[in-house]
Amino acid sequence: MLALLQNPTPAGYLLVAVAGNALLALSYGNMAALFCELFPTGVRSSGIGVPYQLATTLFGGSTPIIAAWTIAHHHTLALGTYILCLEAIAAVVYLLLLPETRGRTLD
Repeated sequence: MLALLQNPTPAGYLLVAVAGNALLALSYGNMAALFCELFPTGVRSSGIGVPYQLATTLFGGSTPIIAAWTIAHHHTLALGTYILCLEAIAAVVYLLLLPETRGRTLD
């Protein structure tokens, strides 16, 4: 998608926007249920909120800086590689470390 934005056209922007929003919908659509299943009801709000906000601060704050630096130095594929690496780490955590909650009472 980053390569499509190198030669800006209205159709390219539309394709990137639609594809990006479709990918976001796939992850955000089930995120609330996943987060709720990770914590018992007594600590659910802080158990979800604190790590989510820390991750948002760390990665949401650093990614625009990294993006601006890579674009300014003409390393446009480095940004995509950085994001892909973060997604790979998230996939490994999701597949290997998240517990199965089927059959468990959620308090």
